[in-house]
Amino acid sequence: MTTTTPSQGEFEPRGYGVIRDYVESIAMAIMLAFIFRMFLLEAFVIPTGSMAPTLHGRHMDVICLECGFQYQTGASSENPDSRQRREVVETDCPLCRYPMELDKEYEPNERSFMGDRILVSKFSYSVGDPKRWQVIVFKFPGNAKQNYIKRLVGLPGERIKISGGDIYAVPPDAADRETFQIVRKPPSKLLAMLQLVHDSGYVPTSLNSAGWPARWQPWSSDGNQGNGNWTQTTKPGEYMVKGNGNQVSYLRYRHHQPTRSDWADVEAAVERMKDGGLQGKLITDYYAYNHGSTRDYNDESTRGEHFGGESFTQERSTGRHWVGDLAAEFEIEVTSQEGQVLLDLVEGGTHFKCSIDVQTGVATLSRVGPAGNQGVFTDQQGGQVEHPTGETKITGTGSYKLRFSNVDNELLLWVNNRLVSFQGPTTYQADPVLSPHWRPQDPGDLAPVGIGNRSVSLLVKRMRVFRDVYYVALTEATFRTGTDYGADDATSMNIREKLADYHNWQHTSFFRQRTEQVIPGPGLALGPEDYLPLGDNSPESSDGRMWPLDDPEQQHTVHRRLLIGQAMFVYWPHSWRWGRVPIVPNISQMR
Repeated sequence: MTTTTPSQGEFEPRGYGVIRDYVESIAMAIMLAFIFRMFLLEAFVIPTGSMAPTLHGRHMDVICLECGFQYQTGASSENPDSRQRREVVETDCPLCRYPMELDKEYEPNERSFMGDRILVSKFSYSVGDPKRWQVIVFKFPGNAKQNYIKRLVGLPGERIKISGGDIYAVPPDAADRETFQIVRKPPSKLLAMLQLVHDSGYVPTSLNSAGWPARWQPWSSDGNQGNGNWTQTTKPGEYMVKGNGNQVSYLRYRHHQPTRSDWADVEAAVERMKDGGLQGKLITDYYAYNHGSTRDYNDESTRGEHFGGESFTQERSTGRHWVGDLAAEFEIEVTSQEGQVLLDLVEGGTHFKCSIDVQTGVATLSRVGPAGNQGVFTDQQGGQVEHPTGETKITGTGSYKLRFSNVDNELLLWVNNRLVSFQGPTTYQADPVLSPHWRPQDPGDLAPVGIGNRSVSLLVKRMRVFRDVYYVALTEATFRTGTDYGADDATSMNIREKLADYHNWQHTSFFRQRTEQVIPGPGLALGPEDYLPLGDNSPESSDGRMWPLDDPEQQHTVHRRLLIGQAMFVYWPHSWRWGRVPIVPNISQMR
């Protein structure tokens, strides 16, 4: 008698194979997730605002009640693990500076949100070297259990200098170890790091009604304010001009930023602003993210109360350093077939100009110094040219978007978000420590942005002004003040006075007394696997500038073995609340 061997499945208990499949699938999923997290991508939550406004720690999304602009203000002091918990109860709009009291009891979206959730690529540095200007996540050299996120600024073997808000470096292979060259941001990084100063689409009507000076004023070719051909249309923030022979006229920006006392006068209907005597201010490293008022947060019984009463408040403010590296955006409509559109940015009294011929589309760059002298553009090989030219898509009538920047001693032009290529260098040599300039016939840095015309008719629909990140140089002498002014009288009040004293900007030594910081020190260079990290929110960032000043045992740099990866994507910004329940994702902040 013969028998057959049944298949294995005929003798297994019922359901055993299905259960095993589930167990194996779950185990494999866990293993894959673990491997994925260990070697490829990991999610992190940003706790503080050291990288603001690029990345947000615990913060609030606020909509200005006066101009309607939505912005973020930092609330790191409200983190549960904060060493000194304080509640943010008031914040200032970055565009119109309106001080807004937060009503957290009745407006749930004015309560603070957790920081951005980001994905970090761990694989990037396994197959390649970190690159300058990348946003990196690493283990803090003083505490390997604590993760930090900063921007990579210094590379192995380099010497780094922070001067006038910019970064300079001596390459590892340079024969001359004392000559620093400015480090320029690639265009994509520059755009990511620019910070908005003004937007003509957000202008409070209450300021206009109170007689507050308009940010944009017409200027004629002879340098007189108010005599130009520009007129404002019926729409807020729109201006038009008609071509008038070969006559040149400009619309120029003045940084008319109201203070809290000015806003108090507006609300009290005080008429003192109508005298027209306000001259404007320098553009500084102001961060609305850092600016506001806080109060003691330890007493839970005071949470949600209206700002004021007996609560102690403390204002957090910045904006003590003049920033000359600027960019401007213009949405224009060309309504005639010939003439030139003129763009102008001023730094240290020097006018950096771009003339665009609307008939041929050719853009021409130039530099004109405070004394009217013509400057040149130079490249690293020593090549020089006075007027670099480039082809643009501006040909005849039509609507165009222009962006013009003067950052890191380099001029860049975009037309309809496309970078224009120039024949010849658009970079130049300049003094690392400049002073702002003003003259009666040329306001210089008091009116640092302009758009003009020669023979062409234009309608300007929207204008925006940006500034670059300003890295504050910190030394043992300036560490406690948080500024890089080396003068003995560099108190907060005196700094404000110097910034406002435009008649004497070019005559005082105050601006030229700004200190420089060399890292890692005289005659030294970064190690072969060491990197220097800095935060975009320079006034509020604990980074490689100051670690040795906090703890002599620490170094300025991060060793490669402490690098976790490169920040890639903000995958989950906070959700908007309905009552106390988050319901709608803030998709616009995914980036």
